[in-house]
Amino acid sequence: MKGAIEHPKDARAMLHQKHSTDPKGIDGSSRRDFCQQTKSQQARAMLPLKHSTKPKTRLTLTPLEQNIYFAAKNAKDGVVSLEIIRSWKLAGNNTLQVTLTNMVKKGWLARLRKGVYLLNESPGVAVKDPFSIATYIFPGYIAFSSALYIHKLTDTLPFEVQVATRNENGSRRIGEYTFRAIPLGKRYSLAKRENGCLVSTAPKTLYDCLAHPDLAGGYPQILNAINEAKLSETEWRELLYYAEKFEPPAFYQRLGYILELLPKKNNEINDIIKICHKKVKSNIYLSARRKGKYIPRWKLVDDIGKDELLGWWY
Repeated sequence: MKGAIEHPKDARAMLHQKHSTDPKGIDGSSRRDFCQQTKSQQARAMLPLKHSTKPKTRLTLTPLEQNIYFAAKNAKDGVVSLEIIRSWKLAGNNTLQVTLTNMVKKGWLARLRKGVYLLNESPGVAVKDPFSIATYIFPGYIAFSSALYIHKLTDTLPFEVQVATRNENGSRRIGEYTFRAIPLGKRYSLAKRENGCLVSTAPKTLYDCLAHPDLAGGYPQILNAINEAKLSETEWRELLYYAEKFEPPAFYQRLGYILELLPKKNNEINDIIKICHKKVKSNIYLSARRKGKYIPRWKLVDDIGKDELLGWWY
């Protein structure tokens, strides 16, 4: 029977089976040896064997689970909601809830959030494309270093997929990936669909990374991404739009300084450097408050170092 739990055979059955095939009896001992045992020894031998491990639930699917599985295979990104499953009218609500819970336990489904499930092709959680399911877990768009990867501005595949949200915070681990929601509040913006994923635009991605370098691998990786992006004048204008709206002068000082370090600069970058230099005011640090080289032109202490900032170039 499917879904049944297999139990080890008891001592009587094992004894009977052994006697029918082995004239010497259990463990190679003769019937005479067994008969010579004391009654207490014989009684202990006839007791059921103790389970060394817990019984395992079968991973096969019941007929109802099969219907859900094959219907869900047509879902976009392999993600299906409880509302959609109910619309198939395969069973009553309570039965569906129990069945879905059992499918999660067996590994055929992974619960992304309340009422939303990811279909697995075989038992176990193996996420093929973490970016395509990230926004099902947290409503928002892919951002920061995860967005850099989607825009091909970094070769580093992140095992933490970052999702920008308006207010929601938290994290979920599914398979080998961690999905993290980062609330941006008023900095939350519209996004675009690229490679099947809802992701911030390249200029907005770079702006977010500059505003939160700790979420982007640090300034060396951001500078490398800027070099790879080769933003157009229009795209730079989009980045500066967010900076003008939300950031203090220190944002421009840091941006202008790292741009000036680039060995090769196009006209757009030279224009941005001029704009940034006009914003220079107070003394600031590039990163954490550590010792470093003071740059008078930018009133900035470089506490990272040119060699590290341009390590990707050499």
